[in-house]
Amino acid sequence: MKKEQIPAVTVKGAVMRVMLVVVLACVWCVPSTHAATFRGGRGTEGFTKDSTEKAAEMVAVAQSYAQQYNHQQTIPLHLAAAIFRDSSDLGCKLLERAGGDVNVLQETLNNEIGRLPRVHPELVHSAMG
Repeated sequence: MKKEQIPAVTVKGAVMRVMLVVVLACVWCVPSTHAATFRGGRGTEGFTKDSTEKAAEMVAVAQSYAQQYNHQQTIPLHLAAAIFRDSSDLGCKLLERAGGDVNVLQETLNNEIGRLPRVHPELVHSAMG
C-alpha cells in the first residue's frame, strides 16, 4: 500500500493550522491567574522553566535544520519540523489526537525542506553564526 502524500500547496496551510493549535494549547495551559501577564504583560510567570527550555530547544533544532540543509535562514517550515520531530512531544500528541498521521506530516515536512533553495555552506555559517 502506497503512503498518501500531501500536496505541497496544502502543507503550508496544514502546518500553520497545526502550529496554531499547538500555540493555543500552550496558551490554554497557562494558569488563569497568569493569563493577563501572558497576553500583554512583560512577565513569564505562566511559563515553567521546562516549557521555556523546551521552546528554546525547538528554535535551536530549527536553526540546526536550516544549517544542515544549507538554507540561508530559518523559516517556519524548519520550526514545524522541529516541533514534530519526536512522537513523544506535544505537537505530535496533539496531531494524533486530532486524527492526523505524524509519519506522513514528518515525511512531507522533510520533503519540503529538502526542496528549499540552498546556498554555499560558508555563506550559511557566516550569516547564522
